[in-house]
Amino acid sequence: LEHLEKGRQIHGYIAEQIRDSDIQLQTVLIDFYAHCQAIETAQQIFLDIENRYQNIICISAMMNAYFLNKKYIECIQLFQSIDTFGDAIECDLLTYRLVLAACTKLPPHHYFEIKQQIHEQLKRDIHADIFLHDGIIQSNLIAMYAQNGMIALCVDIFDTYLQNQSEQQLLIVWNVMIHSYGINGMVTECKQVFHRLQKHSYLQPDVYSYSALLSACSHSGDMALAQHIWANDIPDGDDAQLKYHWMIVSILVDCCARNGCL
Repeated sequence: LEHLEKGRQIHGYIAEQIRDSDIQLQTVLIDFYAHCQAIETAQQIFLDIENRYQNIICISAMMNAYFLNKKYIECIQLFQSIDTFGDAIECDLLTYRLVLAACTKLPPHHYFEIKQQIHEQLKRDIHADIFLHDGIIQSNLIAMYAQNGMIALCVDIFDTYLQNQSEQQLLIVWNVMIHSYGINGMVTECKQVFHRLQKHSYLQPDVYSYSALLSACSHSGDMALAQHIWANDIPDGDDAQLKYHWMIVSILVDCCARNGCL
């Protein structure tokens, strides 16, 4: 709150000097108010900018503002309206990352046709070859389709990512794939991907990897496997902070509760 008030004072001091063409300054203000949860102020700044001065950086900043303040539908709607700002404005990597991240936050089947349309637009983009090989894009696509039970498509995206990013893979993509199998009740496949990750040349499971695997055990009722993973697979000793991380412990407790082992 203190930072917000100081920011408002500075904004008030320079307000009369700000011109629509000062798009960089406007973008900074949008980002500032978004992080202070003053989304209405951020939105008003954005709306006051004439379309001819808009650029994809400012639009992405407003999309991020919506995302940070959990206004996921507004984030998607702004993405859909990008064409109205002029033909010169093209979506970039951050724009697609943001809109797909917003898609993953909506309930399953909600806006699903629009989600698919966004994916199709991404595939038609002139930079599709670059964007579709981005780990954050891939992880959001996997998460989006997993929510709707489209696991075969998730596997296709995951396998394609591994083939094209053999030397620069991101752990988040592996974790999302493990989680995707888990939420669809496919514990065996979930374990298989996890074990492949354990054998990876430079990536190693983190707290999110173990949490996704234990969560799959919890929801499938496999208490024995969850106990085995916690006792034997999660490192202890110097890495005991991982074994007793609050996320892992809470999932294990949930698993015990679901199976009457309190």
